Amino acid sequence: MMISGDVIGWIIAFATIATVIATIATALAAWRQLSQVKAARWQKIWATVAAVERYDTDPVIDAYCQRLWDASDDGTNYKKPEINKRDIIGLLNFFNGIATGCKQGVYVESIVKDNLQLPIKKAVEKFIRGGIIDEEGYGPLLELYEDWFKKKTEVGFKA
Repeated sequence: MMISGDVIGWIIAFATIATVIATIATALAAWRQLSQVKAARWQKIWATVAAVERYDTDPVIDAYCQRLWDASDDGTNYKKPEINKRDIIGLLNFFNGIATGCKQGVYVESIVKDNLQLPIKKAVEKFIRGGIIDEEGYGPLLELYEDWFKKKTEVGFKA
């Protein structure tokens, strides 16, 4: 049986239309996935901003900081007996939660570093490295501290 030229033309036309429809469907699916990726990225950014913002806006964290400041002669002597270790532990737990979020990819580490680098450095150096609080349980915070402040980076040109 021989197929006429008109039938072959129609078969090619239908095949072309099917290919175009499949290509459009694939493009729409890809666009939808990209939109979801962008949305997830923005959600992660805003979650990080909200977490970092708590350092300045949360009344409990503010109370920890205020009591520590007052009891330490305006931040100069953290070994005074008037300092309540619960305030130190509360502040360190907040920073440890932020560090855990960074290490697990929940938060954007660069945003955290831009906003909390100095308070985290001071907290680790004064309270943990200073021997006031034991470092047990603060692994993520100490790892973040080491990443930010203790790892040496190579500088210069290598041929």
